[in-house]
Amino acid sequence: MTAYPKAYLQWYLNSQRKKIMMYVGVLAVVVALPMWLIITDNPHDMLITATYIVLVIDTLGALIIPILQFRYLMNQRACDLYLPLPIKRKQMFFMQFGTGTMWLFLPNLMYLIAAVGNAAARSYWKGYVFLMIILMFFAFVQYSVDTFLVLQCQNLIDAIFAMAGFLLTQFLVIATIESLLSNTVNAVLPNGGSIYEFFPNWLNLLLSPIYSAMASINALDDMVGRETILYGFAKWQEYSGIHPFFIVADTLLAGIAVYFAQSTYEKRKGEDGEQKTTSKWIYPLLITLVSGCLIFENILSLNYFIFTVILYFIMNFVAQRKIVVQLRMVIRFVVLVIAALGISRLLIDTKGFGLIQDSYTRNELVRVQLDINFMDMDYSIPESEQETLGAETIEYLTMSELQDDVWLVDHVYELQKDITAHNEYSDTTAAYINISYELTNHKQIYRYYKVDQKHLDQVHEIADYLIEHHYCVEGWY
Repeated sequence: MTAYPKAYLQWYLNSQRKKIMMYVGVLAVVVALPMWLIITDNPHDMLITATYIVLVIDTLGALIIPILQFRYLMNQRACDLYLPLPIKRKQMFFMQFGTGTMWLFLPNLMYLIAAVGNAAARSYWKGYVFLMIILMFFAFVQYSVDTFLVLQCQNLIDAIFAMAGFLLTQFLVIATIESLLSNTVNAVLPNGGSIYEFFPNWLNLLLSPIYSAMASINALDDMVGRETILYGFAKWQEYSGIHPFFIVADTLLAGIAVYFAQSTYEKRKGEDGEQKTTSKWIYPLLITLVSGCLIFENILSLNYFIFTVILYFIMNFVAQRKIVVQLRMVIRFVVLVIAALGISRLLIDTKGFGLIQDSYTRNELVRVQLDINFMDMDYSIPESEQETLGAETIEYLTMSELQDDVWLVDHVYELQKDITAHNEYSDTTAAYINISYELTNHKQIYRYYKVDQKHLDQVHEIADYLIEHHYCVEGWY
């Protein structure tokens, strides 16, 4: 490092000394001290809570730090001071970006220090180190994209809107995908089903660094609870669902964002600061994403549709800074509506491209759990059980947990097949039944059926078996 960049970096760190000390003090109170001092019945829960606090701090840091590091570009007087410095623009950018990365990673490093001093975490320190590295990685991806967005803007307000929009669209896109697929599953399977039963979670993980970070925390929580935390990366990947390809994709995204951010910085002109213009694609892209998500999610609701129309044009007016309805605005909105209707109809007609199915083969089912609601109220409990249960008839019958009883799984499976094959008797409903299965791939699926008189004997036989083997929750009779 030559003399000028080194002198600038020394000046920057010295000028930020008080802020750094204050930041470290706040983090110590928020992250470190609770882990050292608070004694709970389950210290692991405290560690997971602290991890989520770190995730929140990382997310806020990825939003705020790029503005703090490059805000001088949005002030013409500051630009006149900084940009003529005898430092290459590329070096200047990476010094600003690098010191911002240091600020971003500080909460994670303090968490690791605190975790080493906590008995609950010390036994699994390798797992927590790995988790913090993963969280730092996803925070860095978010930070890189936010830095690129900040450098595309000429003023502070546009920069805040751009980053807030990028954060909002991550959650909106995920919610939209889940809503669209859920509506498809409900339309194809009136007896219930979960979208994650048929559709993998990889799209959400690929689209949102924050969602991936949350999945990493949940995976570690499950691994500690099931004592599989020491099984390594493969087991963590199984619990989190994060494929190595996602890591590669996010790495490329961060690299591309940093490259174009640096390129934008090198071409920046001092007179651009405080201008009202910004990149021509940022606002149209964010408006299209937000409006498209709302349209896709609520395409069948007239009230939400009217709200989306109003919001769409308001966002365009704000972006234009004038109230003018342009033809391309209307065309873009009409295209979004047609696309939403077409994709929704296509998913339903093709049964989710053939991925949605009502039943499975018997070999795929491992365990089962039942909830039965008898409508006829004439199902008597055997006398031998009456004293224990304190009742003569059953209204509800609920299993305490999933059971791998072969007889039970076989008979519930046959009942389900019979009900789905003869659903024309739904007008003579005698009972309602909730069925939960665990599959060989550890997924859990759920089905809800109305049971008519024709199949009531099968339900009674299963209920007798549950009571005889004490599979039910006491009090639910």
